[in-house]
Amino acid sequence: MPDLRYAIDLVNARHPQWDLWVPAIELVRCGQVVKPAVFLKVGQYEYHTWSERVELEAVRWEWHPPNPCVVFRMSMFFRDPQGGRLGVGARGQITNTTVELDRYSHQLVCAALFDPTLPDHIDRVTALAQAPGPLVVFFVEERGAGMNYIYCDGVTDGALRQFQAASDEAAKLPPPDRATFAQACAAAEAAQPTRNWWR
Repeated sequence: MPDLRYAIDLVNARHPQWDLWVPAIELVRCGQVVKPAVFLKVGQYEYHTWSERVELEAVRWEWHPPNPCVVFRMSMFFRDPQGGRLGVGARGQITNTTVELDRYSHQLVCAALFDPTLPDHIDRVTALAQAPGPLVVFFVEERGAGMNYIYCDGVTDGALRQFQAASDEAAKLPPPDRATFAQACAAAEAAQPTRNWWR
């Protein structure tokens, strides 16, 4: 786990760049050592719920076939065991039907999309998957005013296998430019939203 003082420094420097409800894999420099962790920026009105009782149920690692290029996805499934609504209390709120809101709004999936050909993305995913010990997820209040964390064991299993499969498929195509990857991310988002409630 990154030392808290280094994690706080990173949050202060980076949190304005993170999207709400999108998990960010960051490589935290702790003196001479770099330690990976996930940072999730959450809405200010929900921060207390996230910092006190939200649990990570699972992490799913998968990839989208070329459309027009390969996209690798890390999906994190969160749940409030007390039934509180998640993902609806701040900017970028998720909206859906009343029935789904009542049934599933205590379960939020937050996903991040990666380019398996981009060295920075390769470094982040690989470091997280290979890190010893449990995964650390920091919940960061959207203005950077608060931070808490949870530990999760066993959730990186299969990440490297899926990432290698995505890389092998991507190697069959020309390296995508930013516009091509953005187009592929839009297609992946349309097929499977990166922020939604799960059943």
